[in-house]
Amino acid sequence: MVIAIYEVFTKERLDNMRFEVQGKDFSQELTNIQLKLVRTYNGDIRRTLAGKVSAFPVSFITVGFDLVFLGVRNNMNLLQQIMLSSDVVEIVTSYNGTTVKGNFSCTTNDCQEVKDKGERHLQQTISIVSDGSNITKENGSPFTVAIDDDVVLPSVYFGKVYGLNQVAYKSGAKLPSNKILVLGDEVLTSS
Repeated sequence: MVIAIYEVFTKERLDNMRFEVQGKDFSQELTNIQLKLVRTYNGDIRRTLAGKVSAFPVSFITVGFDLVFLGVRNNMNLLQQIMLSSDVVEIVTSYNGTTVKGNFSCTTNDCQEVKDKGERHLQQTISIVSDGSNITKENGSPFTVAIDDDVVLPSVYFGKVYGLNQVAYKSGAKLPSNKILVLGDEVLTSS
């Protein structure tokens, strides 16, 4: 079973976004990006005869992106070549004002000709998913979680869920089961 959360980035946010694959910058060609956070369960969710959930199987969060690029043929061919040359490539991109770096695998790649006078442009749609290794800040360091300016989790990673030893709130919402899905350096409050 899979439960997904999607975030679509607006044009204004794309203008300030950075996107690199294996050290090559494709930010200018990026026209659309959608973050996907997917919870995958290993096994079935068990229910009683009355329909109440009796047990959840082990689950994990997978981080992925759907990407659309538009650019000159040479750049798009290079992007396709890089993405398909290996099972895993290193990607650096921006999310919510934070630059993140991780290893991702290309799951789908579709390239279409764009009708222009010289037929020089291609549009490429790519879906990528994390290989499960840690997604860090660009310099390789982990993220932090602070409650009321005190760092309580000094070494956490993007797209992973961590438990806290106390009740905490994010933007006024109480965290469920005192757990936080890390999407960058997190600052929480105790009330």
